[in-house]
Amino acid sequence: MAKYLAQIIVMGAQVVGRAFARALRQEYAASQAAAEARGRAGQQSAAASSLTGMTLQEAQQILNITTLTPEELQKNYEHLFKVNDKAVGGSFYLQSKVVRAKERLDEKLSIQTQDSQPKPPPEQKTSQPKPPPEQKTSQPKPPPEQKTSQPKPPPEQKTSQPKPPPEQKTSQPKPPPEQKQQTPET
Repeated sequence: MAKYLAQIIVMGAQVVGRAFARALRQEYAASQAAAEARGRAGQQSAAASSLTGMTLQEAQQILNITTLTPEELQKNYEHLFKVNDKAVGGSFYLQSKVVRAKERLDEKLSIQTQDSQPKPPPEQKTSQPKPPPEQKTSQPKPPPEQKTSQPKPPPEQKTSQPKPPPEQKTSQPKPPPEQKQQTPET
């Protein structure tokens, strides 16, 4: 009875495991397809958001811009930068937010200009006219080279020079320790 119960549990775990793996593969494929659909502009925009730490919407709200034009961007930036200057009682924090918003919108403008530039047409293959049949010279093709297995030459052997004999230390016998001679006391 316990054996059958264990088999049922194992089979159930296998079914659930396979279903989970299939769902995981499908989710991964869907996310890859969505990322591909967003394309290069989406990747650049995400990179710009991560660099400045600000989304495009945040930047537009900070600079009070509805349509993204370089003239309006520059005008609003200069006004907000001067108003928030520390010398006139403004906030350095708000001024830095204005600068980051301008950087983010400048990045978006540069992405848009890159995308709007016309791409050069792909190079077309120019077909060269074939020579007339009279000028064709038929040369027999050489037979394909056959690889022959030739033994590799032996690797260069290092010639070992005889090692010089180790220096022998000449040990001189140490003199025996001095013994005090006892003189007979009288």
